[in-house]
Amino acid sequence: MKLSTEQWNKGKAYIQQNARALEQKLFNYYFEEGSKDEAIEELSTYQNTDGGFGHSIEPDFRLAISSPSRYDDRITACKSVKSPCQSSHRPTGNGLFG
Repeated sequence: MKLSTEQWNKGKAYIQQNARALEQKLFNYYFEEGSKDEAIEELSTYQNTDGGFGHSIEPDFRLAISSPSRYDDRITACKSVKSPCQSSHRPTGNGLFG
């Protein structure tokens, strides 16, 4: 199904106004020639000091602590931007599983 220009603009405006910063950065990367690095840096804000992920990376699972299922969310997001998910602010080691 192809969206009309009006439908596209409404969807884009909704994301820009209501989505979390992570989804906004991913949208920009996929559809607006946005920065992969910005998407990865936003993803890194969900990382804990133990290298795991929490902080509501999955909106329906609102734990701050690291969880294996939240690490899966990170893998999915990283794979979607074809990144090893390393962050200059919160290094996670060498590559996706580092």
